Amino acid sequence: MRAGELLRVVAVDGGNGTGNGSSVVTVDVARKLPGRGAWLHPDPVC
Repeated sequence: MRAGELLRVVAVDGGNGTGNGSSVVTVDVARKLPGRGAWLHPDPVC
């Protein structure tokens, strides 16, 4: 499997300003967001 076939998701700051450490998982389309991410195969059958 090539890296171009994988989808990258990253946990980013929820941005609600409460400081409670909440995060939101977002798709990293450009593959350049900072932080740790996860690489997923976009086909759930695979």
